[in-house]
Amino acid sequence: QRQMCIRDRYSIAMLEKNPHMRAVVFDSPFCCELLNSEIRSRGIKRLSAQEGDFERGNIPSGHDAIMLTYVLHSIPPERCEALLRRVYERIPEGGVIIVNEFLLEDNGMSPAFSALMAFNIFMLSNGGSLYKRSEIETWLNDVGFKNVKVIKTSPVILSLTAEK
Repeated sequence: QRQMCIRDRYSIAMLEKNPHMRAVVFDSPFCCELLNSEIRSRGIKRLSAQEGDFERGNIPSGHDAIMLTYVLHSIPPERCEALLRRVYERIPEGGVIIVNEFLLEDNGMSPAFSALMAFNIFMLSNGGSLYKRSEIETWLNDVGFKNVKVIKTSPVILSLTAEK
């Protein structure tokens, strides 16, 4: 049995905790196919999937929040800031960005899981990397987001939120 993409699990969990919300997952065709199957089997009414590519396609507009889950590490740093700028342009005033990424301490060597993951990403991506919290915070501030908040959601996962 094929598994849903992790980004979809975040969206489903968010909807379960917030019954007034609706969510659109913007992801690759493969992940959208898996999510649509899950939506049908679970009868989820407030979630839909839209195929697309954050870097090459139009980022959907009309949403109060955009969540980037494990997206930044797959692209080089200069494209991370450009992507965050494009997201900023699509979010309305008062909207929120949520960034979920693997935690890499400022020393670049810990936690051990993240250091190993960074090596893996380096080998398998086209210039991607795990980024330090301070790097992501700087990008968010540089493109115009404010009130950046950092939450360590696990020993190796970091969530950052910011407002437009």
